[in-house]
Order: sequence, then structure tokens, then C-alpha cells
Amino acid sequence: MKKGVEKTDLYQLHLLSGLKASPSGNRLVYVHTQMAEASDTYEKSLWLLEGKRNFCIYQKQKFSAFLWENEHTLLIQMPAKEQKTEFVRLHLDTLCTTPAFTIPANVVQLERISEQHYAYLAEESVQKQNDDDTIVLTQIPFWDNGVGYISGKRNHLYVFYEESQTFKALFAGNWHVENLSVSNTQIVCSAQEYSTKKPLTQGIFTFTTDTLRQTELLNCDTLRIEAVTCEKDTVVFTGTDMQKYGNEEAADVYVWTKEQGVKKLLDCEHYAYCNIVSDCHVGASTSILMKEQIVYHLKNEEGRCLLYALSMDGRDICLTPKANVIRDIAVSAQGWYTLEMEENALEEIYYRKPDDCQKLTAWNAEYLQTHRHVQPKEILYTNREGGIQKGWILYPADYVEGNRYPGLLSIHGGPRCAYGNVFNHEMQMFATMGYMVFYTNPRGSDSFGEEYADLRGKYGTIDYEDLMAFTDAVLQETPQLDSGRLGVLGGSYGGFMTNWIITQTDRFQAAASQRSVANWTSDFGTSCIGYTFDPNEMQTTPWKDVMTMWKASPLAYANRVKTPTLFIHSLEDYNCPLSEGLQMFTALQYHDVESRMCLFPQENHELSRSGKPKHRLRRLQEMADWFDAHLK
Repeated sequence: MKKGVEKTDLYQLHLLSGLKASPSGNRLVYVHTQMAEASDTYEKSLWLLEGKRNFCIYQKQKFSAFLWENEHTLLIQMPAKEQKTEFVRLHLDTLCTTPAFTIPANVVQLERISEQHYAYLAEESVQKQNDDDTIVLTQIPFWDNGVGYISGKRNHLYVFYEESQTFKALFAGNWHVENLSVSNTQIVCSAQEYSTKKPLTQGIFTFTTDTLRQTELLNCDTLRIEAVTCEKDTVVFTGTDMQKYGNEEAADVYVWTKEQGVKKLLDCEHYAYCNIVSDCHVGASTSILMKEQIVYHLKNEEGRCLLYALSMDGRDICLTPKANVIRDIAVSAQGWYTLEMEENALEEIYYRKPDDCQKLTAWNAEYLQTHRHVQPKEILYTNREGGIQKGWILYPADYVEGNRYPGLLSIHGGPRCAYGNVFNHEMQMFATMGYMVFYTNPRGSDSFGEEYADLRGKYGTIDYEDLMAFTDAVLQETPQLDSGRLGVLGGSYGGFMTNWIITQTDRFQAAASQRSVANWTSDFGTSCIGYTFDPNEMQTTPWKDVMTMWKASPLAYANRVKTPTLFIHSLEDYNCPLSEGLQMFTALQYHDVESRMCLFPQENHELSRSGKPKHRLRRLQEMADWFDAHLK
């Protein structure tokens, strides 16, 4: 008999990331990660795929990055210590390591130009350090999620010559550099100079690899840059002028060549990286990469994430029309390696050609075969404007016809993220516990176009209407769902919506609000993204129209709340600062509403996805106990 999904199953899941193909494309190295109970950490190792062989090549846990030097050698970066970053060489023929070099800086990113020739970004302070333990702030953002205070710190650009052990600074001082990419002829990056407030826009700069001659390809005040890649003398980047849909609009694809300068290749309606929600992956999603003048990029479409190939004439062709959710890619000479989730399954690595697809790994096959995971049922519903929208419902794993069950409405973060038909451990756990779990992509979600995703000035209006219409549809189509035993939960934007819902309706008998926003007027000045995100989303500032921000804040209506609510917050969450959760919790306590708050030290906004294993389990247990106490 198959087992149900439990919170401790997180230890059994195999998480894959960091696909990188060798120069020939015939070999693939990737990162395997698994939670370890004894050490309460994530244990990482490097694995090599070569034909039908899949084997471990490096087991030391503490490495921060790696790159191919040549077909037979990897350069592995160790975590920085005391402003020094060590690198070792892993020789694939023997699987032995030898010391490579040490860079006297906190290296953020290193890229190989040629043999013994590298470009790198180093985090350095441009602010004089105090002799005592005081902290002086001189700019915003003054802290970053999970990192702490970052005032005065910049990413500077250097080149490093290994043979002579010499360094040359290309960008220093108040310049902040991001999105480093190199070819054998040029170094490319996005950069902007600032002193007190980090700007939204960046310029695109190149340096020749021989003379280090600088060229400005794009003015610093033109676009918000998301990603940069280059091949020989061609530069491709994604950026937006933010004119139509604001700061959060999808970045378009641009190309620069010596002959034509900068031109737009593609208008994008979706983010060019995977934005489909799951709690079963680690690492960043690929944005864009280029090989042989073809730009490979991801595109979120109606809860899926597909791989596209964009040519220099602007033709954008979907390479994976039948794929579900792709999160990472690497390109070989004949095809593409993909990291993807099939429907209601966990991530594995595939090799795709135009007319073929091979599954290369089966890390999670045993788990899926031995555990009962519920297949989502699709539900269509109509919003107030008559638009047809889609959602899903998970029936209890031990569902019995004729019984009635409690239900949980789950709301994703973002808001420009999206649910899809993929495996979500948290939802499957609740299904095992006997809950009907239902979820959808209300307006404001990504993968349905810019107009659909545009929630500026509309928080708590059309998104709330969609969630309530979806709840109504689920109740109508699922008589087994008990309307008197409903819960609601969500994190980040989902936490905001949970706070908002309990101030607008009493139809839910319990709630779990996680890493939430309660008060836009306070979030503006305390969140690491507040000074840019909040004016964009609220379409105003506290000085222009404080009442508009206040009226969109759940805290303004907290005196109406009757729903027992659990609050979960991380102490080092600076995206949605602790003060937001505390304000809402205080309001409910003040008005004698049953409430509980669980705080997680040394955790940040990513608690549910990459927090310490024991903390992730405790978070799940807090919610399970809360909903069981109020809905069963």
C-alpha cells in the first residue's frame, strides 16, 4: 500500500539545479541537493551526465558555484571567507581536485574569458567602516532579504590574470554592476552609478578582452535590465522601459551588433524565466542564453513554462509545446538539456531534440511510485467581467464518496507568479490530512499576458473578486466540500490576500497568513523593495496620497476580523518585514480575535522553499495543527 505524503517527506525529495553543458555539449554537470535531518542543512553534490552514465563527481557540501574551464576540467568556487574566495580545479578524468587560485574579495560571480583569464564581480564597500560596532546607513535599500545591512556595498567588476596574479578594476567606486557575461572577445555587463538611492534602470557596457576598451551600448537611464548574454561580438539583453505596465512589467528582448546597434527582437507578455510556484525546487531559473546566434529563453504560458528559440530576425519558435514546466536549460550541439516538471511530478533532467525527448534522470521515481499523490482536478469559473478562468482542486488522498471534507484555499505569492499542474508538497500533505485543497491564478498572476497581470492600484479588488468567485465555483461543483469548514492560507502577496480576505468576509473559519503585508504606508519605508515596489503597485506614495495606501491596507479594517488566524514570519525577512506581521497580529489580539504568531530566527522570505529543514517542518506543523483545531 502506498504511503500518504507527510511533512517529513521533504527529506526524501531530490532537488536538481544549475544545468551547465560542457563546451562540446556532450557532457552535462548539475547540482543535486537533498535536505539532511541530522545536520539540519541542504547537502549538495555535483553530478555528471555523459551518455547513459550519471555519476557523482564532487561531494563536498560547501561550494557556491562552478563553471567549465574546458571539456575535462571544472572550476569550483568555495564560499567567501574574510574577504577571500578560493577556487579549486576538478579534473574529470581522475575526479581529483587541485588548488587553482584565491581572489582577495567576496566574489559574487566569476566567468572564464580564456585560459587563465577571468572576469568577476566582487562585493565591496564604498563606505568607511566604523571602528566600533555601530551601523551607519547612507542609502536605500539599506538591507536585503536574508543578507542584512547592505548600505554602502557595491558589486565591482574586475579582470583577473591567473599567471601573473594581477587584477584590473573596470567598474569601481559608486558603480554597481550586475548581469555579467563574457565571450572570447568581450566582457558585457549592466551597471549604474548611484550614491543614496539605487535606481531602477541600468546601462549596458562592453569591454574588449584584449585592450579592455569600454563602450556604452545603452544609456543608464533607458531600461530596467533583467539579464544579459553575449556570443562573440553579439550582445542580447532583456529590459523594459516600464512605460505601459510599470516597474513589474515583463522585459522585452533586445540585441546589439556593431552593424545595427541596439534593436528590439521581441515584445514579451510574460516573464522570461520560470515563475510557476512549487515548494520542491532550489536555485534560480534560467533567464536567457545564446548559442550560434539563437537566443533560448523560457516563457510562462497559462500555468506552464515552455522553451523558445528566438532568431536574430525576430522569429520566436516554441521548442517544447507539450512540456509542462521547464525551469532550467543548457544547450548542446544537437539539442537542449531541460530541467522540468511533468504534470504533478517532481523535477528531472531531459534531453530534447526537435523530434525527440529522452528522460535522463529518475531521481524522484521511487518516491512518486511509493507515495499517493493526488491528481488535481481542473475547475473552470467565470469572473465578474465574464472572463473564463481556471483553477484546480486536490481531493483528499483517502477520499470516500458521500463524505464531506474541510477545504483550504491556497493563494500564491508575487502577485506576478502562477500556479500550474505541478507537484506541490505542502498541498499534497494537506490532501493526505483529509483536506480538499483548491487554488487558482486570480488577476494579477503571471503567464496570462500583461493586461491580466496588471494589478496596479487594484489590490484587494479584482483579485479578491476572482478568489471569491473561484471559491463559489468549487463549492458548487464539489458538494463534498463543507462550506462551514473552510480555511485560507498564503505567503507574501498570498499573505497580503489572506489578511485582506479575513477583513472582508467571515466565510473562512481559519486562516494562516505568512510573510505578509498589512500596511502599505509602513511597508514603504521598511521593506528592502518597498521604495520601488509599493509606489508602483499602489500608484502613489505616502506623501502624495496616504489615504489611498491606507485604504488598500488590511490593517485599516482589522477591527472587522472574526477569523482565527495564525501568523508566520521570519525574523530576517526584509521583503515583507516582521513589522508587517506584528501589526496585523497586534490588531487581532487587541480586538480579542483568536490568533497566534510563530517567528523563525535566522530565516528570510524564502522560509517555505529554502529555510532550514527543521524550520520548514515546524512551519508545516504549525499550519496543520491550526487548521485541524479549527476545521475538524
